[in-house]
Amino acid sequence: MENKDINMHDDIVSIANDVTLHSYNISKLGVQQLFHKMTVPDYVALRMLLKTVNDANGENKIYLEEIADMLKLPMGQVSRLVRTLQERGLVKWKHDGNGEDGTYVQITDKGVSSAIEQQEMLHDFYSGVIDKFGRERFVSLFEQLKELEEIMDSEIKKSEK
Repeated sequence: MENKDINMHDDIVSIANDVTLHSYNISKLGVQQLFHKMTVPDYVALRMLLKTVNDANGENKIYLEEIADMLKLPMGQVSRLVRTLQERGLVKWKHDGNGEDGTYVQITDKGVSSAIEQQEMLHDFYSGVIDKFGRERFVSLFEQLKELEEIMDSEIKKSEK
């Protein structure tokens, strides 16, 4: 390997190590501590339901496959997540036709109030973070992180083939 190639390799390894460390640190900062009554995946699923648009029958619903895609979880884990939410009275689990056409969930009134309560806790926390970091910087960083996530997801999928 030429010296130039070694330096580029070392630079990429250094960046990769920094990204890995900071991703780890952010995930370990204890944001999960802001979730007292539900897990992060519970909240994300409930928020997805709150954002659903009424279908032709006037029902707000989201299919398990959509939840799996958003959370990047296998269907078995999504089923367990939805079962837990249903047992807690936060969602109703239903299916189209005989179930072969898809299963979906609908948020209950209890689910709405639980999601809104959690949302308020996150609002309180992140309003301080955004205030200190700067709104424009935070939004810009978030947009870049979403783009980075999409690129990394694409690269991971390519490497799996």
